[in-house]
Amino acid sequence: LTIISALSLVGAGALVAINPALAAQTPTYTIITFDDGNGEDAVGANGAGDPAGSWGGLNSAIAAGGHDSGDVLTMEKYADAWSGVMLIHMTDRTVGAQVAFDYFSPEDSAGTNWLKLEDTNGQNAAEGGFEATPGWGHYVIDIADLTGYNSATEFTNIIIFPNYNGGDAGSDFEYGGTYKIDNVESYDGPNLEATATGLSFDDEADDAVGAASFNDRAGAFEGLVTTVVDGKLQMEKSGAPWAGAVLRHFTDRKIGPVITFDLYSPESGTTTSWIKLENLWGGEAVEMGFEASAGLHSYTLDLSTDSQWSDEVVYANLVFFPDYNGDGTSDADRSGQLYTIDNIGINGYAFAVAPVKTKNPTISGSVKVGKVLTANGFIASWEGEPTLSYKWYTCTAKGTNNPSVKPANCSAISGASAKKLTLKKAQKGKFIRVRVTATNDAGSTAVFSDTTKVKVS
Repeated sequence: LTIISALSLVGAGALVAINPALAAQTPTYTIITFDDGNGEDAVGANGAGDPAGSWGGLNSAIAAGGHDSGDVLTMEKYADAWSGVMLIHMTDRTVGAQVAFDYFSPEDSAGTNWLKLEDTNGQNAAEGGFEATPGWGHYVIDIADLTGYNSATEFTNIIIFPNYNGGDAGSDFEYGGTYKIDNVESYDGPNLEATATGLSFDDEADDAVGAASFNDRAGAFEGLVTTVVDGKLQMEKSGAPWAGAVLRHFTDRKIGPVITFDLYSPESGTTTSWIKLENLWGGEAVEMGFEASAGLHSYTLDLSTDSQWSDEVVYANLVFFPDYNGDGTSDADRSGQLYTIDNIGINGYAFAVAPVKTKNPTISGSVKVGKVLTANGFIASWEGEPTLSYKWYTCTAKGTNNPSVKPANCSAISGASAKKLTLKKAQKGKFIRVRVTATNDAGSTAVFSDTTKVKVS
């Protein structure tokens, strides 16, 4: 993943030739967020002499724009109809197969805006209009659909003309309108790999799923409130039944069909929840409903069973809808209900689990003062490849169950933490028990043996 500020790609008034071999061999994800805080010169000064500037009377500036949590590029149009701005002049890569961006139109109705691509010398253009509806919207343009597109051209410049339909000076134009653009993305999607990935939310940062906006492709929407609590993503449902969250918007890998996760449902019975995969640009979705039981359970879903699944699509967005059955009308508002999701495995990623006992530990040896008892809690008695530790106890009553916490009638023997225990007079008349603790990277599991069958004599 390469996150690039627009400033880092702006030349100092000079054009730099792209290395064709580099451009051809390294399709690189590129995003301009305008959040680098470098001011207006992040998109160049006014004037055609700068390869990344505005012209024709467009006043471009970086400012807070009421979109997501960062800054946007504002474009105030006050002169020529064809005024515009070069968003990026790349010197180390070419424009990918698609260009996507979030765009704000101040108009009262849909109007034509214009996107243009050029090569590094400002020639061999490919261009076309797109209809922008009032307010913020997310737009995706296949560059092969632009007029003048030639697959042999190395496009390096991305240019936008707000409220312009490519015609004469009097068309689609109004003085004083301020347009905005953010999250300008370019990528050749099919080169992404299905990299094994685990999402565990252990960083305890609310932004583990992004801002509360669907437009940033990594946030909650329609009233779902997400918070990371104790290393799990907590989802408080309010608002629409289809409230959900984009758990991840990947830009450096694709998502395979099999998804595993742990889900806690607060409902009293079984309800339907929904998982969805989208392509890099938020389209071409596959989705699946599944029955979620009350409490905490692990689930494995294979979305290749959806008839819309295609190995040719680069699925990059992972979306989750708690307690939703997909028809948009049922599963009434669950305001205040708290669901959690954790340990999401993608592309075959498997989370380590705490050790699992397969056999109870036992004690061997003569139960007499001066004799040696041995704890039999071998590695073969556990799944998870743990290391083992021991603690010995005296007990006033016989016990044949195998608890994980200390029984009330047992007391720890000071300093007795080896696999073997030499019995002393202080243990005479007591039953003996050993606790074996198995530990691996995922956690620990403890279990007590049965007590000895007889008291120490």
